[in-house]
Amino acid sequence: MAGDNSGPGPDGVPNIANNGLKTNIAIWCLFVLATVFLLLRLYSKGRRPRRGFWWDDYVLVFAWVGILTLIITSIPVMIANGFGMPGKYLDAKQTYRVGLGGLVAGTMMILATTGSKTSFILTLVRISTGPQLTAALCVAAVSMNLCHIATILLQWLQCQPLEKAWHRLPAGTCLPSRVNLGMAMASTAYSGVIDLSLAIASWFVVSSLQIRKTERIGIALVMSMGVFAAITAFIKVPLLTLMASSDFSYSHAQDEGANLLILSSTEITFTIMAASLPMLRTLVREFDGCKAKGSTQGPGRFEDLQLQRRTPAGG
Repeated sequence: MAGDNSGPGPDGVPNIANNGLKTNIAIWCLFVLATVFLLLRLYSKGRRPRRGFWWDDYVLVFAWVGILTLIITSIPVMIANGFGMPGKYLDAKQTYRVGLGGLVAGTMMILATTGSKTSFILTLVRISTGPQLTAALCVAAVSMNLCHIATILLQWLQCQPLEKAWHRLPAGTCLPSRVNLGMAMASTAYSGVIDLSLAIASWFVVSSLQIRKTERIGIALVMSMGVFAAITAFIKVPLLTLMASSDFSYSHAQDEGANLLILSSTEITFTIMAASLPMLRTLVREFDGCKAKGSTQGPGRFEDLQLQRRTPAGG
C-alpha cells in the first residue's frame, strides 16, 4: 500500500497518495485493448453474412457494454469522491458515494466477467461435435452463472436496511462479513477454475477441426489465453479479504479496491481476447497474402465450423 504523506498542501488539503488516476488509466487501457479485439472479431464475422452473428457474439458485446457502463458511470463518480485515497480523508457524503459506487462497480464487473466467459463457452459449444463435451460446457455455463448471480444478490441483500450494505453508519443489521467474503472468494476461485477448464476444453475441440496441424496448434494456443485469465482470478482471491473489514466503505477506498478493479478488468480483457483471436484467422491470412479465391467456402475454416443444427440468432 502506498504511503500516507498527510502533510498539509495548498488550501489546507493534505498531500496524500491517490490511486484513483492510476485505476482509471489502467481500466481505460484494458478497455481499449478489449474493444480492438472485439471490433476485429465482429468485423471478421460481419463481412461473412452467410454465417452472420450468433449468440456468442451478442453475449460478448453484452460483456463489453458492462465494462463501458462501468467506466463512464461508476468509476468517474467514485474517483471524484475520493476513491483511491485513504478512507479517513473522506467525509460522510463521499464515503456514501464511494461505497455505493463500489457495489455498482462490483456488480458490473461480475456481469461482464460472466458474460465474457459465457460467450467463450458458447463458442466452444457451437463448434464442438462431442455430446459429452457439449454437456460439460453447458453445466459449466449454468453453474458459473448461478454462482455469480448468488454473489451479486448476497452483496446487495446482506444488510437490513439495504443502504447499510454500502454505508455502515445507519442503524441496522448485516450478515457476518465472513459470509459475504466466503461467497465472493468461492465465486472468484470458481471463475478461475472455469478459465482453466475452458483452456483445456479448447484443445479437445480444436483437435477435431479439419485444418492443418500447425493452424490447429496455433488456434488452441490462442484460445488457451484463458490460463492468464485464470491466474488473474486466483490473484484476486486473497485481495477479497478487504471485504471482511469492519468498515467496507472505507477499506474499499484503499489500494486493494483499486487493484481489484484493475485485476477484474484484466481478467475480462484476457477472456475477450481468447474468444476473439481465433475468429481473426481469415484477416491474418489475407494480410499475409495466403488466402486463395474461394477458400472461404472450405469446411475446415475455423470461423465456418458450426453444427448444422445451430443457426444465427434470429435466423
